[in-house]
Amino acid sequence: MKIAIIGAGFIGTITGFCLADIGHDVVFFDKSEEKLNSIKNGDPLFYEPGLKEMMHRTMKEGKVMFAKSASEAIQNSDVVFICVATKLNPDNSLDFTHLIDVSADIGKNLNKPKVVVSKLILPPGASEIIINTIKENNKDNVEFYMVSNPGFLTGGKAIENFKNPDRIVIGTDGSQQAKEVMENIYKGIADQNHQIFWTDLKTANMIEYSVNTILAMKVSMINQLSEYCEKIGVDITEVSKGISMDSRIGPGYLSAGVGYGGFSFPKIVRSLSKIMKDSKCHTELIDSIEIVNNRQKLNVIPKVMRLLGIISGKTIAVLGLSFKPNTSNIKESPAIQIIQELQRLGAYVKVYDPEAMSEAKKVLKGVIYAENTMKCVENSDLMLIATGWDVFKNLDFNKVKEVMRKPNIVDGWNLYNPKELKELGFNYYGVGRK
Repeated sequence: MKIAIIGAGFIGTITGFCLADIGHDVVFFDKSEEKLNSIKNGDPLFYEPGLKEMMHRTMKEGKVMFAKSASEAIQNSDVVFICVATKLNPDNSLDFTHLIDVSADIGKNLNKPKVVVSKLILPPGASEIIINTIKENNKDNVEFYMVSNPGFLTGGKAIENFKNPDRIVIGTDGSQQAKEVMENIYKGIADQNHQIFWTDLKTANMIEYSVNTILAMKVSMINQLSEYCEKIGVDITEVSKGISMDSRIGPGYLSAGVGYGGFSFPKIVRSLSKIMKDSKCHTELIDSIEIVNNRQKLNVIPKVMRLLGIISGKTIAVLGLSFKPNTSNIKESPAIQIIQELQRLGAYVKVYDPEAMSEAKKVLKGVIYAENTMKCVENSDLMLIATGWDVFKNLDFNKVKEVMRKPNIVDGWNLYNPKELKELGFNYYGVGRK
């Protein structure tokens, strides 16, 4: 099947190359020549495990093409996936500018009946904006069929999420044509273990908003519990293990740490609160998710102060810049906010991240960017784990202690065994630990 991907950011790139990898012919278009040229060169503007290899493989097989215009991509496809970015306005409503522009392009270039698929994180009812905009620009009244297909793509695991999903949620406008096309698209993935959940357009969007909000709530819940665990001498990691064994709750998103960041959780929690308030609904629980998260991001600072006393003039090595491991995404990363607060308090900050240094350099000034972990911790008064990359998990702590000025560690991801580090002579604080 010939599929157009309009928007070559994270969602579009992952979706397009995964579709090409399961046998579809994919054509990309994005208004940003930088994005398209980067993809053509096999070098995406973000890090995602396995993506480069998949890009090289599918382009070598001739499954991926690039259009010079939206009209070229739309007219030469059977299905159009809308994957452009959306952002929040200052009042936490979603900015639909790019979505409306793409929808207008689709309406102007419908040369035969097509299925239009929204792959975006959109609030319930937003599909009507797409439908109405297409109709307004569809002068020849060519038929089209609307689909909402939430991606549930997690940075660091996005390819796995696409190819091995818990379920495939597809909301349609009720047309048989849309259902048949979507079944054809996912026939290489959908089976007894990866079932398609069919629903309507609004419900599909509400499912995605609800899933992300509940996951964010789990993060904030375990982080709030971690504060009490510290007070009473209980290890939150043991509490999390016990909770995770309850089949009603499950193991995911129950690791105490420095809070969540990224594109999805912050945007969806704020957007959902906004649209619910607009509908005169109560939002106390949803609002508390972000309140807890914002506080949690800086909860490591008092621990730094306990170990160092006065922070001003001290050298602090921060390991990790991305909002979580296996991604280069620093959007609303707790690590960035922690570093900025340390700088405000007068610290000299050295940083290292395996993949997010380039992105961080665009926004984070006045820090020393180290070339590796050991160079980062060298001559530092404290090491702070801000992102839980695997490369930080198995350090040679005898060597770390040798090169550090003071053996102080604040572990924002609970990567280490407190007892072992204390036996090695380190002063250690984790999150919610004894």
